[in-house]
Amino acid sequence: MTSGVEPRRSEGSRPEAERQLAAAVERHREVLASMQELGRPESGQHVAVKAVGRAVHLVSFALRHAAECGVPLERLVELTGWEPDLVSEALART
Repeated sequence: MTSGVEPRRSEGSRPEAERQLAAAVERHREVLASMQELGRPESGQHVAVKAVGRAVHLVSFALRHAAECGVPLERLVELTGWEPDLVSEALART
């Protein structure tokens, strides 16, 4: 079953979409690592949680954009470091 979104297969945009997805995933990892630092005051913890939420949205957007640009599932898995089922589920939710 398809999502009804016709992929835009512009060769010029696919490498950029891959770069953006890789950068978004790296940012997400950085934010998660920062959130796990001990000794953060409650207000700082609140800010960290919000940053994680923004990073998740960024990855979701970049993942959807890469898929729309024709990046195959196998490459999306490689770029994110996620299991194929997780990537498929994330794409289905966007």
